[in-house]
Amino acid sequence: MSPPADGTAARVASAASELEQLELDAMIVDSPFDLRYLTGFTGSNGLALLRAAEAGSEQPDRFLTDFRYTAQSAAEVDPAFERSTVTGELRDAVPALLEGSEGSASTRPS
Repeated sequence: MSPPADGTAARVASAASELEQLELDAMIVDSPFDLRYLTGFTGSNGLALLRAAEAGSEQPDRFLTDFRYTAQSAAEVDPAFERSTVTGELRDAVPALLEGSEGSASTRPS
């Protein structure tokens, strides 16, 4: 699998800017179509936590998947996303990420 095209970074920056204009701190992306567009990931189980342009300066954008897609996400997901492998439901790991806590037992960096 090849890494995502250079347009990925521009799409993420555009979405982050739009979030800031809407006065939103972050957005969860879990639709496979939208995940592919924003991150380059083509698998069927992934989630991206995208932060607003201003909020993103403190915390990186995150990409979550389960153990089945660890290698695939390493090859496909734009390196600007910090990747984690989650045990359990992907959405259950989001609150800890929003708080900036990596200490959750349900995630580990990929």
